Amino acid sequence: MRLILSLIFFVSCLSAETSMNNLFSDGMVLQRHAPVKIWGTDIAGQAVSVSINGKSTKATADANGKWTAMLPAFEAGGPFELEVQGSSTIMIKDVLIGEVWLCTGQSNMAFPLKWLSKNPTNPQNAKSPHIRMFTVPKKSGGDKESNVNATWKKADGSIADWSATAFHFGNELHKHLDVPVGLILSSVGGTPIESWVDMSTLKKQKDISGHVGWILGQVKKYPKAKAELDKKIKAWQKNGKKGKKPSAHLFAPNSPWRPAGLYNGMIAPLAGYTIKGAIWYQGESNVGRFTFYGETLRNLITDWRSVWGQGDFPFITVQLANHKKRSTTPQVKSTWAGLREAQNTSLQLKNTGVTVTIDIGDGGDIHPTNKLDVGKRSALIARKIAYGEDLVHCGPFYKSHEVKGSEVHISFDNLGGGLEAKGGKLKAFTIAGEDKKFVWADASIKGDNIVVSSDKVPTPKHVSYGWADNPDCNLYNKEGLPASPFRFDTE
Repeated sequence: MRLILSLIFFVSCLSAETSMNNLFSDGMVLQRHAPVKIWGTDIAGQAVSVSINGKSTKATADANGKWTAMLPAFEAGGPFELEVQGSSTIMIKDVLIGEVWLCTGQSNMAFPLKWLSKNPTNPQNAKSPHIRMFTVPKKSGGDKESNVNATWKKADGSIADWSATAFHFGNELHKHLDVPVGLILSSVGGTPIESWVDMSTLKKQKDISGHVGWILGQVKKYPKAKAELDKKIKAWQKNGKKGKKPSAHLFAPNSPWRPAGLYNGMIAPLAGYTIKGAIWYQGESNVGRFTFYGETLRNLITDWRSVWGQGDFPFITVQLANHKKRSTTPQVKSTWAGLREAQNTSLQLKNTGVTVTIDIGDGGDIHPTNKLDVGKRSALIARKIAYGEDLVHCGPFYKSHEVKGSEVHISFDNLGGGLEAKGGKLKAFTIAGEDKKFVWADASIKGDNIVVSSDKVPTPKHVSYGWADNPDCNLYNKEGLPASPFRFDTE
């Protein structure tokens, strides 16, 4: 028996060779101005050397065959060849060094340029080979993946299948920074935030434990539930398909709604690939549970930063756009406004930004088509928080207020060149007294402040701006960037 085991081990050693995550493949973009992590597998104890552009580093495979090497920081440039020598040699060609961003979320991030083929601002073809995208295949499950089955693509030829938001974001950075840009796209339509968070992190958040536990329970019941559904469908077919076809929303083990499922399949295998930052475009699937969203989002950011091991890398959240039917009366309850408010709590963390899109949504379509401005506005935030440019990177955000009799004077951060009401009179401000009966407020710009009041509310207690599913917002700074919706109590 010992002889057989020894032979098996000997043969496995002979057949083993150096291997790497598919992120490390021809056409890849490596992050500039930062130590770059390179990893892979080989025979246990095997010495591995990694070299590129005249610099090299070494590593040794551990008892499990895993090795990790750190390349020194590089300036932008390329193309180069990256050589990895272990028990075998890997040559990775056409490697660029520039800026790398993780682009993730649900369908509005996945939304491809081809859906906008009739809009001239959304190219279907490009000649920008220094912009590249790595699209992570959709995969969900209960175990963490270690690799992804994908390759890097250049923006040289057809880009119709590329994420519109990611392309516009990357294109803006490329134009302003004049360096290569790599975009790692990891997104699945219709998915909740809980799918993108590690299970160990979800378990620490008690307020969503019931929701998470229920879905995991449904996953366990899936085989039985699927068998029962199949029987019902067969009976329905046998009966000439009369009546409604049996339907059920089943949670399979690979369901994208499985808590932590997409984290396991589409984030875990990317973790550690040196990036500059991340842009997150998600929230529509969580509007019904907006009260829990802020904490979950902050946990996601903190968790991802931890597993990447790069400190507090920049994280940009795209705020939900205006959507659904516009209300002609003040909307007191709005799950969409609540979700936007929860998204803004990400600003409590370091190196974060929120892209406001409250003016470019579509009441009848949950997928607004103006991805150009989403990309441009997000790139402005990146230029500020990631690259330290001295510029106006976003519109006004509520800062503080002061009650003066029947008036409320509101001050803002990110004034830029000053406040501006597009189209004339300010809209979307509401005000209420102790009774919380909101009415439209009279609002006007007084220097750097907004003054709101109503002759119906002599003693104001509550004020809001844009607090609705689809508000008619028109407050901007003079740089043309919209103010974020907000609400507050005066006491």
